[in-house]
Amino acid sequence: MNKILIIGSGAIGRGYCPWIFNESIIDFVDSNTNLVDEMNKLKSYSTFMTIDNEYKEKKVVLNKVLSFHQINSSTLDQYNFVITCVGPRNFLKLTDLFTFSKTTVICFENDRSLVKTMRVSTNRSNIYFGIPDVISSNASNPNKENWPKLSLITENGKTYVEDGAKALGGDIVYVDENEIKKQWAAKLYIHNTPHCIAAYLGSLCRKTYLHEAMVEEKTRKIVEQATIEMKKMVEKEFKLEEDFTSFYAKKELNRFSNNLLFDPVLRVAREPFRKLGLNDRLIGAAKKAFANNIYPESILLGIMSAFLFDVSTDQDALISPLFNSMQPDDFLSVIIRLPRNDIIYDALLKKWNSRKELLMNLKNEIIASNN
Repeated sequence: MNKILIIGSGAIGRGYCPWIFNESIIDFVDSNTNLVDEMNKLKSYSTFMTIDNEYKEKKVVLNKVLSFHQINSSTLDQYNFVITCVGPRNFLKLTDLFTFSKTTVICFENDRSLVKTMRVSTNRSNIYFGIPDVISSNASNPNKENWPKLSLITENGKTYVEDGAKALGGDIVYVDENEIKKQWAAKLYIHNTPHCIAAYLGSLCRKTYLHEAMVEEKTRKIVEQATIEMKKMVEKEFKLEEDFTSFYAKKELNRFSNNLLFDPVLRVAREPFRKLGLNDRLIGAAKKAFANNIYPESILLGIMSAFLFDVSTDQDALISPLFNSMQPDDFLSVIIRLPRNDIIYDALLKKWNSRKELLMNLKNEIIASNN
């Protein structure tokens, strides 16, 4: 029986991972000391999976729950595997920890390049990439007052991991390099790109959950068109077959609309500067679309909706004030760091005012109709 240490006790780590490791011992680590204290106090929690428009409950009895400052490389060496679900910004902060440990690491993050970087930085080869093809919410169902504390909701999805880590076991599909690249491209562009656009539009229109944003016809139409743009792009850029991309796109739109999931808009939209990285799911996706002769109008609209993200508690809370106070060309070049000769810089500036007006009209119309 494998002993697995999951670093990151959020939506994927705490909500989804227990479903795929029924035959393993799982312990948790998190940087949120309040969460760690609560988990240790309760000794258990429930995660609910949406299956056939119903919930299936899994009660998780907790063994060890540690805060990040309580672990070191020796702690990791007490386990057969370490799984990270901490986000790209935090993954590389684990470099020192992994350098002095020999335990195999599986990276459940969105950025495939992180694994190569970590392998080089730590001089290790047993660090692998994994893709949980699933949406997991870090919230509970607000209508279920009888649910246990710390309950989370997840979908029933598939998980793909590089076949070098197959000793991990579990309900996982172990695949070669070609298949992991295929699944990564679909997840990043057909899932993550329209997913975050739906969240930014939802935030703009004062929605709490993603499915509430997808109920609005005009919002849904933008998300659907963004999905189509990404579907066409990955077919050309990554040579993915249309049967696969059509299936994947339909699956994702259904996921975004899942009204049992209660996926918080703020979870998906958080840290817009990271998502607006020049090679990430918005600007990077738009660049690849242009490179394949696809005009990404809905992606560009989604990029501007990210500029409008206005949540004072977010790590990137300055984005909206900067957007509103700076000249467009300066905002793009100084804040977003787009070169002035970049095709995305030019495409955004050309329809700056009309896209902004469209989004503000959308916001006002939806908010007014919901009052």
